[in-house]
Amino acid sequence: MPEKKRTISTYQPSVGKRQRRSPVSSETANEEASSDEVEQISPESITIAIFCALVYEAVAVRYTLDEEYSCRPKGIGPKKYVYSFGRIAEHKVVIARPHQMGTIEAAHCATAVSQQFPNVRLALMVGIGAGIPNLPKHDIRLGDLAISIPQDGHPGVIQYDFVKYEQGGVAQKGYLNKPPPILISADGSLQEDELMEKHPLKKILRKITKIPKFARPRTDDILFDINFYHINEGSDCSECVASSERRILLRSPRSDHQPIIHRGLILSGNGVVKNP
Repeated sequence: MPEKKRTISTYQPSVGKRQRRSPVSSETANEEASSDEVEQISPESITIAIFCALVYEAVAVRYTLDEEYSCRPKGIGPKKYVYSFGRIAEHKVVIARPHQMGTIEAAHCATAVSQQFPNVRLALMVGIGAGIPNLPKHDIRLGDLAISIPQDGHPGVIQYDFVKYEQGGVAQKGYLNKPPPILISADGSLQEDELMEKHPLKKILRKITKIPKFARPRTDDILFDINFYHINEGSDCSECVASSERRILLRSPRSDHQPIIHRGLILSGNGVVKNP
């Protein structure tokens, strides 16, 4: 997650016009901003890369930017990716979206970013995940946030399909690198703000939830027991709710409508988790 990440860059030139455009929050603002000049920055000034697998994820990240820029990446080989650029606090960022989901394509995209933006020091993967609640310890709900943090000897992100099959079962074959210390420290600073009830995410949420497509989901989403198998007919859970064999777990309503931040291990891989 891109909140409160701090880095130091000793090289931050910018060129071109000084007129700036902030991310828009309405159709009227979109029409007005379309005619404005956008500041052009150099590829060397960008220090953070944000990778998103889906279009909706990339658009959501763009709405969190303090302002948007234009940039002409360094010309290394044929052009393969189209990027978005902006600023979060004092950091200039590039938003990259691989051609398709999967670890191989993500690696290709990351290689291109490292070549075209040589001063990138931190990379974040931001997107939509499937929550795996573990009541009552981990009451994960629709709209909550998850941040990968090293835990129980694991580095923060586990590639669940990178395994070897043995006679006694399945064993993890390898591990990804831990997050850089600066990001772990930044998350600690975010936790301090949370404990002091400063609610650092409220400003971002107010801005992005004004967009109907990114409004906060309902808090009364239904959680089925892990032993209940989803009925695949239809595009929603109405068939499951109507089933006589349904097993619904009851959860107390939250007094605060703000999303909760969960910290710990995140699973990642080439497959989508639909049946944990």
